Amino acid sequence: ALKQTAIPRHDIFLTTKIPGPIGKENVINLIMNTSLPQLGVDYIDLVLIHYPCKGDAHEFPDKCGRTEWRKERLSTWEGLMELQKAGKIRALGLSNYNTEHVMELMDYDVKPAVNQIQWHLGFHNETLWSDMKQLGVAVEAWAPLAGPTTMGDDPGVSLGDQRLKAVAERYNVSTAQVALRWSTQRGVTPVTATCNEDHAMADLASFDVTLLDEEIEYLSTLEPSIVLV
Repeated sequence: ALKQTAIPRHDIFLTTKIPGPIGKENVINLIMNTSLPQLGVDYIDLVLIHYPCKGDAHEFPDKCGRTEWRKERLSTWEGLMELQKAGKIRALGLSNYNTEHVMELMDYDVKPAVNQIQWHLGFHNETLWSDMKQLGVAVEAWAPLAGPTTMGDDPGVSLGDQRLKAVAERYNVSTAQVALRWSTQRGVTPVTATCNEDHAMADLASFDVTLLDEEIEYLSTLEPSIVLV
C-alpha cells in the first residue's frame, strides 16, 4: 500500500510495534534489518514496545512486577533512542505499560510520547489515564469499541446497549461514533481498524459531534450490561 499510494510519505503517520523488552542490540537489529526493509521506508514515525514484560500478555498490568525485566526494558529504550538519533524513528512509545513501568523511563532525555492501553466504554483505568496526563504521555486506546480484541475478563459496553443508543439518537449518529467521540473528547486517541472505506469515513465523522460535559460524565459511568451483542 505504501508503494502504490500517491500520498507523500510525510503525510503518512506510520506506527509499528516491537515485542516486549528485547534489549538494545536486538531492537536495533529488528528495526534496521526487519521492520524498515519490510515496510520499504527510510524511517518509522512511531515505534511502540508492545508489553513491559515477557511472557503471558494477559498478565498486564500488575503481574509483571516492578523489577522483573527492568534491565531489559531500559536497554530496549536505549536502543530505540539510538535509532531516533540516527533518524530511523521519529517518536518512541509504549503499550500496556502501567505507571511504575513508565516512571522508569522518565529520567531519560527522551520521554515516552505515547502509552497505548486498553480503553473503551465500560473499561477505562482512570488512575492510569490521570497519571499519563500528569507525565505528559499521550494515551492511545486499543479496542476503543470493545469487541473481540478485548481481554476476556474486561468486557466493554456493547454498541447495541440501549443507554448508548439513547445518546447516539440525540445526535443522529451511530453508537460507534459516540464511543469514539467519548474517547477523543477525553484526550484519548482511538486506534481503529477497518478495510471498509465507509466505516473509516464514519469513524472520522465522529469529530462532527460534540458531546456535552454531562454526557461525557454519564458515559464514563456506564458498566457492561449482561448481554453483550
